[in-house]
Amino acid sequence: MNFYRKLHLIPNRKSHFQIVVSDNKTRFTTQFNPHIQLKKNKGYEIALANLETYYSFPNITEENYRFMYSPDEGLTWFVIFIPEGSYDMEDINKVIEQKITKNGHCNKITISANTNTLKAVLILENGYQVDFCPPDSISSDVGFNNDLYATNYQESENPVNILSVNSILVNNDIISGSYLNGQRYPTIYSFFPGVFPGYKIIETPSNLVYLPVTLDAIYSMQTSLTDQNGKLLNLRGENVPITFRVQEIQIKIYSAYKKMYTNVSVNISDKQKEELKKALATGANVSSSFSRRSGRKRCHRRYAVAAE
Repeated sequence: MNFYRKLHLIPNRKSHFQIVVSDNKTRFTTQFNPHIQLKKNKGYEIALANLETYYSFPNITEENYRFMYSPDEGLTWFVIFIPEGSYDMEDINKVIEQKITKNGHCNKITISANTNTLKAVLILENGYQVDFCPPDSISSDVGFNNDLYATNYQESENPVNILSVNSILVNNDIISGSYLNGQRYPTIYSFFPGVFPGYKIIETPSNLVYLPVTLDAIYSMQTSLTDQNGKLLNLRGENVPITFRVQEIQIKIYSAYKKMYTNVSVNISDKQKEELKKALATGANVSSSFSRRSGRKRCHRRYAVAAE
């Protein structure tokens, strides 16, 4: 008789619980008192269930808030500092116009977006000039080089990069199985906010994506929110409650030979259990030998085990 059978280990989810954390920082540590003790003979996984905050992270900060202009062909220069905030091209143009008028000048500078080329258009009139040379200028956001511009009409050399955050990464330090740009990184979930700046973000995944928990006991947990490059978001003091769902994984075995699910009790050491769980968490195929009693005889069968 051919005893080789292909088996798949699939999660049979039983008990679960929620962890809700909240802070006005984008990297914070939650201490659990008492600590959360997980069953050592069980596997656990965790997923993001809900996140709520406001689209308050700025794309203009002290790193890129300077705008220098001359109203008299470069004889005198004036500096405008754009307040920290979330802006689009139209907003930036309005702020510059207001500041120039406040300085007592007639505004002859217009910055707009060319939606066909995804670049910015700078229009200068009556001898006005713009200097994007300072390292903290808005040049990179509007697509211009660090240079002096004096001609009447010019299009930016580079596409507009006004959207500094292309993806929000939710990170949790008790998980494994996640990578960012080829490096291990504790990202449990990523998304792009589907609202405009100033509006509330409510992210509730319809299909939870679970990743394995690496601990048997949870004494503390660090949570952070970063952009696509791993840089911490600046929520400017806005509170962010986050809900995680933790659930137990029980193993059932599916026999492709019998085309049915069956519970199998396997007597292996704790070390072997951990090695099997780690291998399955990475998606690796595992070849294992099991034995069971059939009447008075012990039957040995070898299974090809794969995670599903």
